[in-house]
Amino acid sequence: MKISIEIPESSSAPESIQLFPSGPEIVAIDGRKWMLSDPDSVVTESMSNGLELPIDWDHFGEEQQPQGGSNPAAGWIPSLSVRDGGIWADVRWTDAGRQSVESRSYRYVSPEFLYLPSTEIVRITGASLVNKPALAMQALAREAAMSGRLDALSREVEALREQVAESELSRAAAEVEAALNAACASGVITPADKDHHRAAITSGEGGMERFRRFVTTQMAAYPGGIAGRADSRLGATPGVQPGASPEIDRVAALLGRDAQFIRDHQRRKS
Repeated sequence: MKISIEIPESSSAPESIQLFPSGPEIVAIDGRKWMLSDPDSVVTESMSNGLELPIDWDHFGEEQQPQGGSNPAAGWIPSLSVRDGGIWADVRWTDAGRQSVESRSYRYVSPEFLYLPSTEIVRITGASLVNKPALAMQALAREAAMSGRLDALSREVEALREQVAESELSRAAAEVEAALNAACASGVITPADKDHHRAAITSGEGGMERFRRFVTTQMAAYPGGIAGRADSRLGATPGVQPGASPEIDRVAALLGRDAQFIRDHQRRKS
């Protein structure tokens, strides 16, 4: 099976030519292989921009036009269709293209196409009249392979971005849990309050800073934590005197606060 199809001999250039035989496996003369699993999808994608596809000579557009050379058309493809699993193109030949075909100066047509790293063909970009289909396919494969490598690189970059984002979320979650555990250990909140405060911290920007201010204020006002608040409501002296709690240094470090700042507030409240 050849990827380049011979143009049937006739006194006139054909108005319809075959670009791909039926798949799903397409094999070139040089042994390269591609997959054409969904020819209908390829046809739809290839014509999606509403422009006719060009036909040139010897893949001139692929090789020379990027260097600034002109690229006259041998013909234009206004539409594609699927016949018995293969892809066919309707053709409007230019005078020069028609003469090349009818004189048998060119005997083969070779599609230009894009494919995925999996070798699945996804889009036809044009075609070319050729006489050395194996060589032409090698050049085309280099272009398509470069496109495949760029696609693979883009996927790798996106995967790295997702890993970084997940890592940042994990660090943020760990910071929240450390702050909540410290507040529980100091008696500022109860374990039953953790879900409420966790939701408040993560609900919007500045949530952690608001929680730190809350903890600082509570520790300054009630050195004994929850017990201290109970003693205060009963009119008794809080059970832990200002500056005496060994938890202050550890809580202050976890909350990113200066322990002396908390002690100073406690002294002003006492």
